[in-house]
Amino acid sequence: MKKIIITLTVLAMTAQMAIADSPKSSQATVFYLLNSWKTKYDAGGEHKLKEGVFGLSAALQTSDRFLFELDGTMANAKFESDVLVDDLKLSSMNDTRIAATFFSKAGLTSLTAMANLPTGKTKLDEEEYTVAYSVADNSRKFLVRRFGQGLDIGAQGMVHPKAGNLTFHLGAGYMLKGKFQARKDDAEKYKFGDEISAMAGLGYQKDKIAFMADGSFTMYMKDKVGDVEVFQAGSAMVFRTNISYTDRMTLMTGIALLMRGKGKVQDASAGSVLVDEAERSGRNEFLWHGGIGYPVNEKVRLNGRLEYQNFSSNDYEMDTPLYRPKSNYFGFGGGGSYAFTPNLFASTMITIYSGSVDQSDVYETDLSGLGLIFALTYRVM
Repeated sequence: MKKIIITLTVLAMTAQMAIADSPKSSQATVFYLLNSWKTKYDAGGEHKLKEGVFGLSAALQTSDRFLFELDGTMANAKFESDVLVDDLKLSSMNDTRIAATFFSKAGLTSLTAMANLPTGKTKLDEEEYTVAYSVADNSRKFLVRRFGQGLDIGAQGMVHPKAGNLTFHLGAGYMLKGKFQARKDDAEKYKFGDEISAMAGLGYQKDKIAFMADGSFTMYMKDKVGDVEVFQAGSAMVFRTNISYTDRMTLMTGIALLMRGKGKVQDASAGSVLVDEAERSGRNEFLWHGGIGYPVNEKVRLNGRLEYQNFSSNDYEMDTPLYRPKSNYFGFGGGGSYAFTPNLFASTMITIYSGSVDQSDVYETDLSGLGLIFALTYRVM
């Protein structure tokens, strides 16, 4: 029997999207987000996983030539299970992400420098590591999935040619990943593989219609523990599209698709070198979302949202250690915003989800929970 999940949806890219629409604007959003998921097994037993996040997302654009962005959060996560005597907890400020973008005079090219500052918690004890591992499961909605992972530095170059109402975007980037000590008892530091990415997209806007589509392809270098190569994630391809129509109200819909390739793993029989996985261990993901916004008056706006997300199973056989099952959920939500002034407004959104994880042909896991978000935004035009 399926359960209902209540959670809050926050768009972490709100500031960046607003800046893209208003090239000479700056804004900052502070928010509190609570996501809570309850997992109930058909065979008996259940556990709860909660994450509360205080966050700041800010974008500063002083001219057409420069944009600075900052995202920082502090999270508190708790894992409760009927088989545990005590709850497992993890509380920490998380890594801070900053980016600075420089545009050419005509806006046809841009160069972005970005960094992940290691302000988050590392050297976790076993209790904290269990919680961190649980929230990293992307089949449930959590804003903070990694609390701390070292210093990352990257750069991205883009070109933005235009043709009438169409704007194209083409570019490539590189991210240098730093080392960090995941658990306090680890003898060596862990380093995720550096990332090389290419991206392309287009945007169209005329009268009441706006449309965007983009795609990216990312290759990952080899992960290391100390100087030993231990894993290489498979390449990832992402495609997104979104269309909106605005008259008095706004209607929008879009999809996102993530496809993963085979990675490389250690093979002791081959001298511990990395070899292709026997099967693909990553899962593909599909998301559809739709929304509506209705301005009641100059100060009050009502919003609604629908979404469906599906995670495929990976290619390993069921009941083997590396098998990951398929899962899905459907959500609907509502909320609104209130403008105190033309520059300052508050917003909230609540979303209800119903979903399950198919562990086998006859064994299903149900999900349920509660969430809430409050956000306060100040914008300078």
